[in-house]
Formats: sequence, C-alpha cells, structure tokens
Amino acid sequence: MTALAVGPNNRKYLLWSGTAGRGQVWTITGRVVTRKTQISLPGAGQAASLVVGAGSDLRVLWRGTDLTGRLQTLSATGAQVSVQVFPMYHSP
Repeated sequence: MTALAVGPNNRKYLLWSGTAGRGQVWTITGRVVTRKTQISLPGAGQAASLVVGAGSDLRVLWRGTDLTGRLQTLSATGAQVSVQVFPMYHSP
C-alpha cells in the first residue's frame, strides 16, 4: 500500500502502486472493498500519493521515470479527467 485517503463521503481509498505507470485504487465502505479501480499513466513511473476531492474525484501524484511529477485527476468512477506534468526542480 502506498497511500490512504478518506473522502467526504467517509469512504476510505487505498492506493496500491505497481510499476511502469500502473496501480490500483481500492474503495472501502465500512470494512468491505466495494471497488478496485485499475489506474495507469504511461511513462509515469510509480504512484506516490492520493488525495480525494470534495466531489470524490481522485488525484494521484506520480513520480515520472523522467524525474517529472504528474498529477492525474480521475472521476469517482476512475475515468481520467486531466493530467498535469511538472518539470523537475533544479536548485540554483
């Protein structure tokens, strides 16, 4: 397990990070896993963090294999809404 988040509906979400831009988000209601959502973002590397928004949208932060950060927004059903890419930070 990579991350745990609790949504506004009091459901729990577990992020499982795979390799090569793949993973799963499990939705837990009470003590029961009610949904296992496959997530992927080609070239993204590994999922690092998970946040659940007010509308139950999922936001997954990925560590890119090219040292970028990528923020993937998914609907509550797991459909991709958007992806933002952040370049690597170079300190002066």
